[in-house]
Amino acid sequence: MVEGTGILWGLPAFGQPTYVIGSMSVPDGEGSTPDNLHPVENAPIHNLSDGSASGSMSLLDGEGSTPDELHPVEYAPIHNLSDGSVSGYQSLYSSFFGSHLNLGDGSGINLSSSAINVIISVLVAFGIFLVTVFIILTVMLSACEQKHSVMFNDSSISKHCISYRLNLELNNIQESAVPSECLYHFSHYVHGDQYIKDFEAVIQSARNYLKGLKTCSNENYTLVLDIDETALSNFLSPTQRVETFMSATPIKGSQSIPLVPMLDLYNELSAANWHIIFLSERPTSAQNATVKDLLSAGFTRWTLLILRSENEASMTVKEYKSKKRMELEQKGYHIKSVIGDQWSDITGPATGDQRFKLPNPIYQVL
Repeated sequence: MVEGTGILWGLPAFGQPTYVIGSMSVPDGEGSTPDNLHPVENAPIHNLSDGSASGSMSLLDGEGSTPDELHPVEYAPIHNLSDGSVSGYQSLYSSFFGSHLNLGDGSGINLSSSAINVIISVLVAFGIFLVTVFIILTVMLSACEQKHSVMFNDSSISKHCISYRLNLELNNIQESAVPSECLYHFSHYVHGDQYIKDFEAVIQSARNYLKGLKTCSNENYTLVLDIDETALSNFLSPTQRVETFMSATPIKGSQSIPLVPMLDLYNELSAANWHIIFLSERPTSAQNATVKDLLSAGFTRWTLLILRSENEASMTVKEYKSKKRMELEQKGYHIKSVIGDQWSDITGPATGDQRFKLPNPIYQVL
């Protein structure tokens, strides 16, 4: 340790003279701030920058009094200028390499390199977040516009298909298959709850009419029923696709399931001694399979099962069924009503007093 008595070994800062009161020990790291200085008797004030100090040593020109001429100092505090703890005497160069930033009034802000990195990272992350939000909002807005356009188009198609289905049921359209753009609409109609509700409504109307008739034991009151999409459903089977039946030659038979509203009415009329005759355009070659389908579905005790023979294959369904109904009446059956899903099932002679058309938007049999 090198001690100076009555002088401070230091450097001027920014051209300003440095004045030191008392004596200081430079390298030992111990000292107090100027606020803690004690009164010093006979302690001269030395200017270390201009070399004109009297009674002390000038650091610039090497001239000055010898240490013998220095005055004794009492209670001279010891200051350390190298540890950055002295207010007003901190090194100006330490702010460039250390963590302390000096301000003009001697105060400071501690900013470590890691803290600066954190601040920069936060700013970058915030910027990325803003860009991401902007991109997400742009994509969402674009998606909403596209969805609105698709919904508008879907709405137009849906209205067209609803109108088509209505006119089909009213027999205003004589086409064997529905338009391809209505595939989704009709599939949704059939496999949703609306189809079965419409079916139940027709059956309820038929029930009200038939059970309201006054029957006599000596009268052969007869109900003529179609089979496919009347007693049995082909396109409601979970293993079948609606698209399969959107053609002029729908596949029928092996996947049939019972239409419960019709089965209920069938059992009610059977219990009331009605004659129930199945009249179908299925070929006679499918008789065994048809009997199996009906019995499996719960339809039993029917009066007759009539299928189309080979010599009747060239006839239209309307011609074929009209011919068979007239034959039934000639045999003494009093047809009071016919129920079917096709207009060809319920139009022509010998259709009874009331006819009931069940919904079938999937295919037509002319």
